[in-house]
Amino acid sequence: MARLATKAQTKTLEQRLWEAADALRGNQEPSEYKHVVLGLVFLKYISDRFERRRREIDEELVSDGIAQDKRERFLEDRDEYLSHNVFWVPADARWESIQAKAKLPGIGQDIDAAMDLIEKENRSIKGVLPRNYGREGLDKGRLSQLVDLIGSIGFTESDDHGSDDVLGRVYEYFLGQFAGKETGKDAGAFYTPRSVVKTLVEMLEPFHGRVYDPACGSGGMFVQSTEFVKAHGGKRTDISVYGQEFTDATWKLAKMNLALRGIEADLGDRSADTFSSDLHPDLRADFVIANPPFNVSNWWDAKLQVDPRWKYGTPPEGNANFGWVQHFVHHLSPSGTAGFVLANGSLSSRASGEAEIRRRLVDADLVDCIVSLPDRLFFNTAIPVSLWFVSKNRHGNGHRKRTGEILFIDARQLGHMETRRLRALSDEDIARIADTYHSWRSKEPTKPYSDVEGFARVATVGEVTAHGYILAPSRYVGTADDAGDPNASEAIAERGTLVAETRKLLAESAVQREAAKEALEELAQVIEIDEWREVRVGDVAKVVGGGTPPSRDEDNFGGSIPWITPKDMTTHQGRYIAEGARSLTEAGLANSSARLLPEGAVLLSSRAPIGLVAIAACPVTTNQGIRSLVFDDTQDPVFWYYLLRQSTAVLDAHANGSTFREISGGSIAKLSFTVPSLVWQRRLADTLSRLDLLIEHNLEINTVLGSLSRLGARYAVRRAE
Repeated sequence: MARLATKAQTKTLEQRLWEAADALRGNQEPSEYKHVVLGLVFLKYISDRFERRRREIDEELVSDGIAQDKRERFLEDRDEYLSHNVFWVPADARWESIQAKAKLPGIGQDIDAAMDLIEKENRSIKGVLPRNYGREGLDKGRLSQLVDLIGSIGFTESDDHGSDDVLGRVYEYFLGQFAGKETGKDAGAFYTPRSVVKTLVEMLEPFHGRVYDPACGSGGMFVQSTEFVKAHGGKRTDISVYGQEFTDATWKLAKMNLALRGIEADLGDRSADTFSSDLHPDLRADFVIANPPFNVSNWWDAKLQVDPRWKYGTPPEGNANFGWVQHFVHHLSPSGTAGFVLANGSLSSRASGEAEIRRRLVDADLVDCIVSLPDRLFFNTAIPVSLWFVSKNRHGNGHRKRTGEILFIDARQLGHMETRRLRALSDEDIARIADTYHSWRSKEPTKPYSDVEGFARVATVGEVTAHGYILAPSRYVGTADDAGDPNASEAIAERGTLVAETRKLLAESAVQREAAKEALEELAQVIEIDEWREVRVGDVAKVVGGGTPPSRDEDNFGGSIPWITPKDMTTHQGRYIAEGARSLTEAGLANSSARLLPEGAVLLSSRAPIGLVAIAACPVTTNQGIRSLVFDDTQDPVFWYYLLRQSTAVLDAHANGSTFREISGGSIAKLSFTVPSLVWQRRLADTLSRLDLLIEHNLEINTVLGSLSRLGARYAVRRAE
């Protein structure tokens, strides 16, 4: 039987760079390491641009017959660089100077000094560049290797990689990879996945005018907007870019990102809260494009009570969603359009006046289109979201008259799994959504619009009124009879992703098995621990209880905060737990006795079954059936995971009740254990972890193979009724 030909996979420059850089990360948290890497990438880029401009000046001087001694003076004239939008890089900050010092012990301080020099000479990036390379916790050997790695890549037109825009691609690729590596509620919040950004931009079509993003993150919306303009024959200067970002570190990432792309943007002179400190109060934008944080509960400021932005109603103090919507509308020009991402709860919520605000927006004829997207599109939340498009002057504004109509698109079935955690929309998916919107909106569409059962339908405001102003597309588009074609490009791509993931995991198995063998050898030897001490749990850890918000209020659930229950721990496999069957919103957390636990907290089921143990892989919260231990720095939480896992009998002996048994937080705090020193705790935890890593790795393989099997089985039945 002939085998199907398989195409060899060629890794891109970005992938090769990322794998090398990630290998040098060591034990640094991705949230910290990204600033180390991206700062160096930025430094290398501006140095390369500087050197290219320097060569150009020298060639011009030579052709003009200028003597060598006089040329040197011109080559150090900063105006010759700034006039060509090239950063002035002082001699001690140029990459060749940094590269020459890479192997010296003071390389971290040298990089910090270079960043200082560059900021002093270039006011547009003052206060933006990272200066933490000299800190004690940063391994200088790894830093030296990272400098060598980045120094090996050329970022100019004369290099093999095509053009200096490669640095922008590398920077964006690294942003996405770091977003995927981070853990916790806010992991990756600085980055909107490219397929979501591209969908918004392709639908909005910002050819020219003022583009505004008041929650701009690392600047991805602006990058995609300028790429859209260039792809359609325009210039970067056809659009003016305005933005604002609350988190200072993310504001700095955006400033660097846009500088690398040659995009002039007004992001304000600092990071600031968009609601309480609007840096662009008089701006009226032609396009607003944004992915604001979902369901933020701690956004309110008393001075917002009377605010000109709340034209359609004062947003609830416990949820910022409709504060964002009205901020977008407020900043639109008389014929402007906004496209933005919101959590699905905003489509139907009736809490705290949100339904009334939604009604007024619809009655004001502002809502143009709603798109439901599939789940797992974002790094920091698995919940499905929706795209909103609101537009002023819908009786024209460059398109056909659309008053009294709303287009609903249900795209929840689109997309493919890029990894086991993250879904992405393909270019074909994006084109299908955008083309549907354009066909409906345009005066002279390339293809006339028609409803598609289960995917798209135009509803009148009267219909929306009859549905209580609920804007969920599923209410209006109906259902489609989709049997599923196993040979469709999307189906092949989805299977291909799982196959590639399986191959990668199988290739890694040898490493995990070898590490497990070493652990077995260590366990086969005599273990002599001579440092023991008795500790009381309450003296070395804070015992934290859980809680449950009122279940009758749907706004408490479905957010981005993982909520763990004993049932979740019963079905969970492995040491670390990152999610439960349900999640809480910020409001849900505030409305319960639950507390947000840090990554590394040890979770212990305190109700039947007593004694189930897991480690929080990210910030999580729990219900009342779990007590959590947050250890101080004298104890290793992984060691305590193993200790508690084998202490079920001890825990049960201190529980109360005959039928419904439970151990209280106070009883757990009073428990005493004899434990080794911290050094030995870490040694034992490391040895046992190598065994568990192999178990967890095999579980990953089983999960992916199971997904592949279920996917294949879907095609065994054509249709069932």
